[in-house]
Amino acid sequence: MDPFSIVTSAITIAGAITTSLRLLQQMHDAPKYVTVLLQEISDFEIILAEVDKFLSDSPPTDIQQSTILSQYINTALLTLTEIDFLIKTKFLRRGSDGSEPAVRRLACLKSTSRLKELQNTLQAVKMNLTTILGVTIA
Repeated sequence: MDPFSIVTSAITIAGAITTSLRLLQQMHDAPKYVTVLLQEISDFEIILAEVDKFLSDSPPTDIQQSTILSQYINTALLTLTEIDFLIKTKFLRRGSDGSEPAVRRLACLKSTSRLKELQNTLQAVKMNLTTILGVTIA
């Protein structure tokens, strides 16, 4: 898969995660780290938009640079996908009567460490993409 397609997919998933996190954030008993993760995802969306712009304006001609960029973006896509999965399957519970979703407190507590690991991965990818963009643009 080319970097441009991966970035587009990652932007879509990041948007979906943002929607889910905002829903979680509005709930009475939402975990406090939801706000931190929401900010992290929002920051990452900005980086993805910059990568998207970079790839649209001047796609990398160097095979090695393209491969490295693809690897980082692919890591981001996998990480975002897992975050999305955790939020939708572990954190939120739909009421059996079709009522508003509720937070699964115990599942949130059990998944906190994994979510923090994923957040750290996202931060590392963000830093590496920023570095690549900075070196390439300069």
